[in-house]
Amino acid sequence: MTENDIALFCYGTLEYPDIMASVTGQKFSGEPALIRDYARYLVRGKVYPAIVEQFGARVRGTVFRGLDETHIQFLDEYEGPVYRRIECPVELATGDILPAMVYIYPASSRHLLHNRDWDSGLFERKHKIHYMNSI
Repeated sequence: MTENDIALFCYGTLEYPDIMASVTGQKFSGEPALIRDYARYLVRGKVYPAIVEQFGARVRGTVFRGLDETHIQFLDEYEGPVYRRIECPVELATGDILPAMVYIYPASSRHLLHNRDWDSGLFERKHKIHYMNSI
């Protein structure tokens, strides 16, 4: 991976191109992907999700390519101190495997998550406009 060829797997608010552009200062084209052995849950008291390791689970999301270190710095600030950025293999719609950065919650923070998945439709209908104004 070169400096300007970082891939990022997103599974929540950053899947929205307008939110991703607000955070990074650039528009990116995404493609469908999934990550295995992780599960997505709503963060307690928030309108966004996190993923945690969970054997046998999988999370569908979007992978963006062409990010650089400056974009990653903006994303690190956006994600905050609880999320950890790691590299994981993600599966593209073609079946190809791509190494990508992903923000996860460590197992020690699992208690901060609900036991239900994040509802992207609910986020879009009820929270997205306010959320956009807060970033």
